[in-house]
Amino acid sequence: MTVRMRALCAVVLGLVPLVAAGAGAAPAPRDLVADVERARAQRRIDVPGVSADVVIGLSSPSWQGTGTCQGRLVARRPGKLRLQGYAAVLTVFDAGTDGERFWVYIPALDRAIVGAAGEESLLVALPILPGEIVAALFGEPYGAPEGGLRAMTVDGKPGVAWTLPDSQEVRARYRSGPTLIERAELWRGETRVARLDYHDYRKRKGVWWPTRIDFDWPATQSHLSLTFDTVAFDEAIPATTFQFTAPEGVTVVSPDAAVAQ
Repeated sequence: MTVRMRALCAVVLGLVPLVAAGAGAAPAPRDLVADVERARAQRRIDVPGVSADVVIGLSSPSWQGTGTCQGRLVARRPGKLRLQGYAAVLTVFDAGTDGERFWVYIPALDRAIVGAAGEESLLVALPILPGEIVAALFGEPYGAPEGGLRAMTVDGKPGVAWTLPDSQEVRARYRSGPTLIERAELWRGETRVARLDYHDYRKRKGVWWPTRIDFDWPATQSHLSLTFDTVAFDEAIPATTFQFTAPEGVTVVSPDAAVAQ
């Protein structure tokens, strides 16, 4: 081998470690906060409204409506919801909000609870909270952040957190490719007051949507599950869908009165 060839080989061999290091280097850390913000913005475009046939599971030691029933769900951004549960031809419950008022009507008790949106959080023993349901459906559980999102570890995995206007904190875990929420927890100081789990995403009409959402309130051992059957997005939804008039003979009470009873 000539002197020139030996020099060329030395140069090539010297470059090999650099090429190998570049090829095997770890990818840049994922910017989860930016991914989540982009995913949320896109979901606001993709899902302005949703209607679905669902199976509703309810469990609460202090509520007589525990069990499973068929149901119908309709929601529209930013804060409108109608969720009705049926057993055969009978209505088990009718719950909803137009963003300003909420109601929970239970025909078997001839009773309806009606109040301002946000006051439904007083009904901790009742596993039908319209405000929390509509926020969860649109992928922004427990409401919009007071400030921006921040990175944190959730269940030992990368996640994000944000603070609500009432100073409670939401801690959420996301999956990647695409960025989809898997779990969200609501914390008041060091106490976890609620949890959401999103299961088995499938693409429906071009939109990734969970097969089931589970709502849990540990302090009261209350649980709500929504298992989705047919799902449609951005349908024409009449404004009357989100309005409630109590049937004749039904007792209407405020959230405060309901809690006191």
